[in-house]
Amino acid sequence: MFKINSWYGPELSFLHDEFVRFGLTSWNQAKVCDSLLKTLDEQPNSRFIFLKDYRKQFGISYNAMNQMIQDGAIVLRQAANEKGRKVIDLELSQRPLKSKGSMLERQAARFIGLPCAVLSILREWGVYRSVTYYSGYKSTWQRLDLEEFLAKCLQLHQGSLDQFSHSDANKKVVSLKWAMGLRRLKSETKATLVAAMIDGVVPVLGRTGKNLAGLLLDRSLVLEWIAKREASNGLRSYSQGEAARFTYLPKDSIDLAMQKGFLDGILHESRIRVLASSVDRFNIQYRTHARLSKDLSVRPNHLKKLCIEQRIPVISPVSDGLGKSGPWMISAQHEPLLQSAVMEKQTRLAQKLQEQKQYGEGIARFENRLSAYLQSLIRSGGRLPRHAGKINISAITRAVGFSKEPLLEYPSVYRILKEFEEEENNRYGAHSGGPVESVRLYIEQLKRGNQILSKNKKGKVCKEAVAKACGFEVRTLFRRTEVLALLNAYEANTKFK
Repeated sequence: MFKINSWYGPELSFLHDEFVRFGLTSWNQAKVCDSLLKTLDEQPNSRFIFLKDYRKQFGISYNAMNQMIQDGAIVLRQAANEKGRKVIDLELSQRPLKSKGSMLERQAARFIGLPCAVLSILREWGVYRSVTYYSGYKSTWQRLDLEEFLAKCLQLHQGSLDQFSHSDANKKVVSLKWAMGLRRLKSETKATLVAAMIDGVVPVLGRTGKNLAGLLLDRSLVLEWIAKREASNGLRSYSQGEAARFTYLPKDSIDLAMQKGFLDGILHESRIRVLASSVDRFNIQYRTHARLSKDLSVRPNHLKKLCIEQRIPVISPVSDGLGKSGPWMISAQHEPLLQSAVMEKQTRLAQKLQEQKQYGEGIARFENRLSAYLQSLIRSGGRLPRHAGKINISAITRAVGFSKEPLLEYPSVYRILKEFEEEENNRYGAHSGGPVESVRLYIEQLKRGNQILSKNKKGKVCKEAVAKACGFEVRTLFRRTEVLALLNAYEANTKFK
């Protein structure tokens, strides 16, 4: 009926004390349960009480009672009996007050504006401490104590709320929430920063908001204080993301690098962090492919080929050889050799670009000379010199004024000649006389050059060469008997000659 946790407990709590007092005063032989004496302010006609009964009467824990004894809030006396047990003098001792409300640890941390671990450390160190004793457990976060501590911290600066803002243009002012959010800092380091702020070592420039998270501090002073604190501890560490950024290694390779001994890790608050000393040692001893690529402005795959060409040992945190693709690195002592190889390659590339530029200028000169020769043929009505039905490369190059090499090696120059040949074949193949006239003109050209028809391996007339030279298909020779007659007659004349 008198349970405080029940839904009707607060409404019937006033009957609890009245019921117990009525039983003690009206019933001479009454025996009251110890649990019903917890909320009584005092026991009737009793100045001294045993420690166990004091804890039960005021509902405090053993640790809270010991703290009150150490602080002098509880006065102990020696009982005048055979056992000589210690008792508490209620008249000279301070009695715990009833709680005006309590919070859970997360609620208290949200109310103050600090992480849970930091607030617990401040309580352990005595920075957060109450001079008032309450009934209940010592670890309970009392609302009155939290409000008193928050008011004390907010009085560190009496400025206006709008004097500073989080979005400072120069980023010279940061909030305490920003400092508490640095993942590379330990909870102890964050707690010492808050304690230094309360002691005035780190000045408060302003505040925004209603709790400690909005207190504004000088960014440079905060970073300087953190660096000194970490240097004094000697165990400065980074998260895996920060270590990946400083070493130029992929984040997923940090664990493998620690397993192979390239980096050293420590366990901090159930997380693996990388020691800053091992990161500095790694950067001195090794050069990762990402760092080399950034410093030398060369792609990683090209750098790896240069390492293989220069026989530079390649180390990989993922695999011991070059068989698997992934992050790789070299020793710092081989970096000058790789730099010289990169400079040589860049020099060769510059020379090649210069040669290509000269090569392009040479191609343009050959193209212009050949085009001028072909235009002269069109104006004079001449045709390309041929030999056995094919164009005579030697005669063309002699007429143009250069050797065969540019014509055979430069595709653009040879393409101009082939396009002109196709146009010539089409022009003469489309004559009013048709294939007959084309063959007749072809035979006349052979007569002027005192040449014979092109032959195949069997010694017969190569009809494919004739059709190509005259500008029509091979099957036309078999369909037009007059065309074959012209060819046979010329072959017969040249045979008897």
